[in-house]
Amino acid sequence: MTDRWFLLRSFEKDGKAYKILGIKLFKDFLIRTGYNDMLAKGLKVSNSSKLELRELILKMQQAELIHLLGLGIAFAIAFISLIVKRFDLFVTINLLNIPLNLYPVFLQRYNRLRINHILRNKL
Repeated sequence: MTDRWFLLRSFEKDGKAYKILGIKLFKDFLIRTGYNDMLAKGLKVSNSSKLELRELILKMQQAELIHLLGLGIAFAIAFISLIVKRFDLFVTINLLNIPLNLYPVFLQRYNRLRINHILRNKL
């Protein structure tokens, strides 16, 4: 099941959807603020060999799954807060969930698209 999740969809393959969503701006923000170095430990490559890039993709998939789990848990809590009529909590959780979980999932997928392009060119 998870292998199917990691397949890049046709709308993702040209990267336009991610550009429209502002993923590059999000990535640039992370880099400028230093969060990228803190969050991306172990996601760096030294010589960009095929093996190293494939290992990087696996690590990125793990990070993507962690953010998906966080997204689901936060959404469940937000949904419960909606049921108990805590609209303020519902809005707050969802507003935090976007930059903390949803956009990182998109960023992992966008970066995987870029790495796959590099791998194809290394054939």
